[in-house]
Formats: sequence, structure tokens, C-alpha cells
Amino acid sequence: MQIRYKLDMDDLAKFAQYHYRKTPAARKIFITQLIVWPLFVFGIAYLFNSNPDPIKRLVPGLAGAAVTAALVPWLYSYSIGRSLRKIYSEGPTLGLFGEHTLSIEPDGLRESSEAGEQFAKWSGIYRVVEIESHGFIYLGPILVHVIPKAQLADGVLEQFFSEVKRHVPPPNA
Repeated sequence: MQIRYKLDMDDLAKFAQYHYRKTPAARKIFITQLIVWPLFVFGIAYLFNSNPDPIKRLVPGLAGAAVTAALVPWLYSYSIGRSLRKIYSEGPTLGLFGEHTLSIEPDGLRESSEAGEQFAKWSGIYRVVEIESHGFIYLGPILVHVIPKAQLADGVLEQFFSEVKRHVPPPNA
């Protein structure tokens, strides 16, 4: 069985945003930002408010902290996509974007693109993830095959993943 699709920057950004929301190290960074930035805004607003009434002095800082806390998830996601676009615009991307073919073979998964081919044994695939818009086959912590669902007929990715999962050893096996 094989699937063909085109990969673009939006697909990689979608993976990066998913990955940074789900990995423990990235979640720690996000939680830190969710705490530090609102506290920073609160502190600045409190320090520069000269109102003698303590309640009136707290209100602008609390309001600013609440707005900041509401914006942090969007800003975090936006900054990931923006950084990714900058990184990939710095150098050649032959084989990264464009046409890709993934083929299931008896010993593993073969990926073909204009840059050539790569082969991953079943033992080298450690995670298969499906989200609403994409599928991800992890070959390493951030080395993945990103598959946009919109380019495949209904049910094709699910069938492909079912076959891949049949061959991939379960986690901690």
C-alpha cells in the first residue's frame, strides 16, 4: 500500500504546533510562559501605578495579567509557526516540500521525494499519531513523516495507519 501527497510549510507548521503542545519539555516552556508573562505584566502595572488606594492599584495589574494569560496560547502557537518559517527560508529544502510517496513494504516504510528515498525499518518507527487535519509517523523525537489528510481520499490515511500500526512494535516492547 502507498500514499502520495504534497507537503508545504503549513503542514510542517501544523506538526510543530502539535508537537510543542504535546511533548513534556515544550509543555514546561509553555506553562512557564503562561505564568511568567502575566506575573511580569502584573508587576509592571502595579509598580507604575501611583494610586494610593491598594485595590485601585491592583485592578490594572490584574486586568493586564488576565489579558496576557489569554493571549499567551495564541502567541506561543504563532511564534512556533513564525520561527519555523524563518528557519526553513534560510537554506535549501529539496525533498522537504513537494511531492512525497510513502510505501508500506514487508520490512518497513519507504519514503520517496525529489531528493531521493529513505527507508525506516518497522522497529525504527515508535509512534503513529492522527489529528483532525494530519497524520504523523514518528521516526525520532522530532523526525516525522507529516501527512496532510486533505490530500487523501476519505478513509485512506486511517487504512494506511492501521496497516503501519500492525507492524510497529507497541511502546516499551
